[in-house]
Amino acid sequence: MSFISQNKQKLIDQPIKIPRHPLLSVSIRFGSGELLAFVFSIIAIFITSYLSDSVFWIIIIGPIAEKGAFYLIHIYFQIEIYKTTPQKARKRKKYYFKRAIKKGNIDLIEDIFGHDPIYLILMSLSVIFINFPEWILGTLSFFLAVFIVAILEVIAVEIKYNLYKKRLIKAGFQIEEYFETRFLISSEKNPIDILNQTANEFNLTKTEKKLIYDDQYFDSQLSEFNNRKSQVRVRKRSNLENDSSIKTYQIVITKAREISKKEKGQHRYFPIKKEKIYYIADNLHKDPTQINNIQIKSHILKAIEDTNSSFPVLFDRMIAQDDELLVSGDKVKGNNPFFVVEVKVFKDLKKLKTAMRYIMINFPVVQITHGKAEIINE
Repeated sequence: MSFISQNKQKLIDQPIKIPRHPLLSVSIRFGSGELLAFVFSIIAIFITSYLSDSVFWIIIIGPIAEKGAFYLIHIYFQIEIYKTTPQKARKRKKYYFKRAIKKGNIDLIEDIFGHDPIYLILMSLSVIFINFPEWILGTLSFFLAVFIVAILEVIAVEIKYNLYKKRLIKAGFQIEEYFETRFLISSEKNPIDILNQTANEFNLTKTEKKLIYDDQYFDSQLSEFNNRKSQVRVRKRSNLENDSSIKTYQIVITKAREISKKEKGQHRYFPIKKEKIYYIADNLHKDPTQINNIQIKSHILKAIEDTNSSFPVLFDRMIAQDDELLVSGDKVKGNNPFFVVEVKVFKDLKKLKTAMRYIMINFPVVQITHGKAEIINE
């Protein structure tokens, strides 16, 4: 079965990408630095205990000796990212070094205000009251710090994300939230057939004419906001039914997850929660630096990594929908055109799962979490 061109085969081999739970991500990231720092600290404590009986130096040598570890671990991570990034997508080495320093700074701050106070309190109590072995207290302070920092960071990032959305709304953006899932379609199957049969199965109303989408995508430099992905795009949607068009600047935030994990069955379900933050414009500029509205331009430019680096995504869409469920058949244009079926609901995940199951049972499709821009730019 030939789904898409050979250079997209990676998407067939790895169609699903689910981010880790943010608590686990922070624990791994901060914990890796802390673990290396812990090794540095323990070595320093043993050496200091052997060379000196000074309580003062035994207490403070650990936090001093460990600091460089936070930068070393992130330099290692960035080297691995650089090596595994396709050569055409690689940025300058300076970019990865800056990211390592930035992430090391975050871990260092969290260590100073998270791990160090816990460590100093436990070591002080040990020396004054309990006389526990230092290595036991060092280990305990490590696990307590990772646990506390992970919880506090996830909460802080969630607050930061909600404040960011409020600033965008205040500036004039609107937000549309929904769940969606995507399927790559075999080139042997007409997507309109899938759309028509699904519409009949769920009593959906079909459009008579196609919608034409003309998107320009830019790499985002926004924070991940607890493992959410972000994209920035300029979109023109033309409706051939009434000869109208809608022009928008969009910041799109997505996060894929699995539902019904405990349910026994042939299929698994990976919907994506999408928050589409958009501004409807009278005049559309594919170059964001030319946006007329100063506030909108400021927010869009802050979200874009490089205004000189972008790529188009062009596709035609037919839809069938009711008040809650929407199914679309998309023909993505380009040198290697492909077809995608998307299923969307606002809130009813049960209805989404039912539609997903129907499509997976009846048609030759591959469920994916990759967006059209990712497939084209892969």
